[in-house]
Amino acid sequence: MTLQLLPQERIKYKTASLIANLRPEINLLLCCTRTNIDTSTASQIHKLLQTNLDWDYLLQKAYQHGVFLLLYESLQKTHPELIPQNISEQLHAYSQIKTARNLFLAKQLCQILDLLGTDNISAIPFKGPTLATLAYGNLVLREFSDLDILVRKDDYLRAKELLIRQGYRHKYFPEHEVASSQAQLIRDDGKVGIDLHYDMVTKDSFFPLDSTPFWQRLQPLSIAGQTVATLQPEDALLVAYIHGSKEDWRSLKRVCDLAELIRAYPQLNWEQILEPVERLGNKRGFLLALLLACNHLSLPLPEVVSQKFKVPPQLRFLAEQLYQQLVCDAELENQLTPSDGLSFFIGGLSLVRIANTDSFRVRVQYCLDIAFRLNERDRAFFLLPDFLYFLYYPLRWFRLIKTYKFGKDKILNLSKLLRCS
Repeated sequence: MTLQLLPQERIKYKTASLIANLRPEINLLLCCTRTNIDTSTASQIHKLLQTNLDWDYLLQKAYQHGVFLLLYESLQKTHPELIPQNISEQLHAYSQIKTARNLFLAKQLCQILDLLGTDNISAIPFKGPTLATLAYGNLVLREFSDLDILVRKDDYLRAKELLIRQGYRHKYFPEHEVASSQAQLIRDDGKVGIDLHYDMVTKDSFFPLDSTPFWQRLQPLSIAGQTVATLQPEDALLVAYIHGSKEDWRSLKRVCDLAELIRAYPQLNWEQILEPVERLGNKRGFLLALLLACNHLSLPLPEVVSQKFKVPPQLRFLAEQLYQQLVCDAELENQLTPSDGLSFFIGGLSLVRIANTDSFRVRVQYCLDIAFRLNERDRAFFLLPDFLYFLYYPLRWFRLIKTYKFGKDKILNLSKLLRCS
């Protein structure tokens, strides 16, 4: 898929036309991955269920995007009689497994919080069971595989040691955590994983949000019959934005998290949300995330956001492209291998990462970093003796141009994207 930045008067944000040509399985998945199904969406689901669906493909996409439980719930609430018997049994069986897993982890979370509390360690659970309850209103509608817990920096080592004494161990080598603000722990039986944090983001994060104020804005939340203190919706939304952007919005589940938080809390304090976004130079990235979320649920941008920030037409078009690419089945012309760590490309550059900063200087630095970052594919492209290693740099440019057809039109498009604000 080639990004083409059209003139402003030709760029229109039309969700209906965007998904009109997608496979029926993808359209059905998009209709079902929401907690509030209106009459129009229910009618669309009914229509799609009467087509010749490739159920294996549909379930594969649901697994891939982490939205199986949402799909199952929506089908059960609308037209379960239209689901083939064998598929219905498969859906029910997997749903039971995922539901049991969610409930088990929720109970484990409560036990871990009690354990930390006995040692006077304050902790904030986030993502996982708390996000499922906050955004989806139901513990068993959002899939999660581990538990995320935030503690104060002064308590971090003590909390980690306490968990290790209770049968947890480092999932990876401890030295991998030296430059990180979190420890990934797993119970000896392998059934429970914990990401223990003393900060929400790493030091080199594109959005260095300070989590200190979170401690003064906690709210009670009932999980598995126990009341815990967790993030208020405004802070949960910022954290959901951080994690979705960190993954370049490659998962429909991340878009759903943001969209469901916006839907569940129509009275969000947007001024509180937008203050750190603007102060930390992340307006573009946050607007892109909101466009993806609102696109998914066919919601308008919150009025206060539209009034405060002007949305560049190029950013709207990029949101359309990302949303379509997110659910598109076709191979992308510019796709790199997973080892490159990028997605949504133009000549090997992540459009999401370019969009995640308001600073022209940082955007250019990122582009230069990609241009000069050698990898094994560069060295395999043409073998050189050690004393000619410096030649790999111009050869990398040649390889990128040859591989991704990075011609004049893409250079012009990229320059427009870099400049848009």
